[in-house]
This record gives sequence, structure tokens and C-alpha cells, in this order.
Amino acid sequence: MRLISFITFSIFVCHFSNGQNSNILLAEPDELRTFLGTNFKKIEIEINSLIINPSPNAKPVKPAIRIIQFKGDTSCIVININKSSEADTMYYRYDKCGKLLLKKGQGTHFVYSNRYKNCKLISREIKETEVDNSGASHQWNLVKYVYDKAGKLQKELISDFEDSLITKYSNEYMYLGNFKDTVKEYYFDEDGNKLLNRLTKYNFSTHLNAIEFYSLDRTLIDKTEFIYNPNGKIERIKEGTRANYLYTYSPNNSLVSVTDETDRRENSIKSLE
Repeated sequence: MRLISFITFSIFVCHFSNGQNSNILLAEPDELRTFLGTNFKKIEIEINSLIINPSPNAKPVKPAIRIIQFKGDTSCIVININKSSEADTMYYRYDKCGKLLLKKGQGTHFVYSNRYKNCKLISREIKETEVDNSGASHQWNLVKYVYDKAGKLQKELISDFEDSLITKYSNEYMYLGNFKDTVKEYYFDEDGNKLLNRLTKYNFSTHLNAIEFYSLDRTLIDKTEFIYNPNGKIERIKEGTRANYLYTYSPNNSLVSVTDETDRRENSIKSLE
């Protein structure tokens, strides 16, 4: 039996700033390259390699390794080597506008079809299949994008691709000047009624300072905070009480490591080419 799962709203708001994962060293390859601001061809990362303040009798822990290798701007491979030296490989392919077209690996097959106007997304067909020990999950959606007169994203309309005329979910954006202010997330019931699901509030000064998530009754249910160093780079990201990421830089302001102080482990850049 084929299962259809719709895009959840968290896909659009769980990443900070320009779509980056809170632990950038575990993010998607294009997000990591954008964050580093370096057009690197290869990066090697030690994953969870160091337990902070280990006990004196603790045995050395062999790190897992993540290797990302770009082939120009349109493709890359990601090799993950676990602590038992077992490896799996993920393949990525991008279009000329830098958007993902294909992500393929063991148990993963994601295909995207993007329509643009001057490299601004007009619509995106999403076909995602994942297989693990619990079975297979499928997602098949069409996302349409609506912009205001200034060119800022105004709406994302999300439908099941098997019936693309019926909108199932929508995200609606509001701005203060050029800064994103709020995202109102809606779902539509079987009668087509538009119902508010959640509201996300973005707090800016010169940087993104926090993302707040509110329930229907405007109760704060979650918050992600961002702290910057004097050079304007991310220094710490706090995800409620779940995670606390510390970003460490070299004297020339290049990222060295990201430490999750909640589980007391560090991910570090081993080499960058």
C-alpha cells in the first residue's frame, strides 16, 4: 500500500536564517558551502569525535567521518563512515539555479522538478521515498510559490500532487521592511476551510535573534535563540532545552568546530580543500 505524507510546516521553518541546520556541519552540502562562504571542492568532518571532559579512564573513541565532495556546481557526493568503518554514500544533483534535483542513496530516493522565472521558484514537484526497517514512506507534493510586488515570498501553497487543484496546506509570510516577521501556517479541512495551525515569529535587530513558535491560542511552545560574536558570526544557537550549539572559529574567523553542549560532543573540520 502506498502511503502519502504531506509536507509538514516544520520543513519551512526549522532551519535558521537562509535555510541552514542548527549544527551546520551536519547540514545539507549546499547549506554548508553557503555558510562557509567558500567554494570548496572537498571537506572532511569528524563527527562526534570528542567527548568534552571525558573521564580519565575513558577509552579513546574512534570518530565517524563525513566527507563531502563537489563536482562543479551541479553535483556532489557525501560519504558517511561510521565508527566501525562502514560507509554509505549519498548522491546529489542540482540545477543551474542551485536547487536540488536529486538526492539518492541507500534507502533514499528524492526527486524534485523545479519551475522558475529568472531563477525564482514558481512551483516545485516533490517526490520523496525513504525505506528503513519500519517500512517505506512516500511523499508526493506540489508546492506553488506566490510573491508580492517587491519580489518577496508571500505564500507557499502545498497540495497532494495526485490532486494538485486542492490546496492542503499553506504558509503565509509577513515582513517588517526587508526582514521576515511572521509565518502563519494553515491547513485545510475536508470541506476546504482554511484553519490556522501555528504561528512562527522571527525577531531581528541587525541579525536574526530568535525564532518563536506559538500554538493556536498564541502560547509560546518553542524558541530558538541566536547569539553572535563581535565579528557578526554565529557563536551559539539554543534550541529550547533540547540542544545548545557552540560555534568555534580560528583566529582568521574560519569555522573550526560545532559543539553540542547538551550531549557533550564536538564535530570538527578535519580538512578543507
